[in-house]
Amino acid sequence: MRSFLLAITVFVMSCSSKKEETPVAKVNVAVSKKETVKEQFIDTVFYAVQIGAYKDFNVEFSSDIIKISENGLNHYVLGSLKTKSEADRFLEILIDLGVKDAFVVKLSNHKIVEKFYEL
Repeated sequence: MRSFLLAITVFVMSCSSKKEETPVAKVNVAVSKKETVKEQFIDTVFYAVQIGAYKDFNVEFSSDIIKISENGLNHYVLGSLKTKSEADRFLEILIDLGVKDAFVVKLSNHKIVEKFYEL
């Protein structure tokens, strides 16, 4: 028992004895935060053109196409326009390029809040 107490005492004293500290160089590291396109639209209202809505098609695009999942469908929209008139002009361009059945939508907090089927 005495040797056990002696060993503990030596251990505690060696841990508590003052050790010489070695200077450490400080290095500043810049950390960048990766943001996704979807995050920039949170808490904003904007207009876009819906180019499709599918039940069994679930793809994440690396381009500016935004996927919004609602009511069992994946809605794909394109654009981030401030006004409906800008969205209408964009819709006309897409129709001229051959995109069928596209229409303007209003989005808020990354959800479709209104659909405009006619120009």
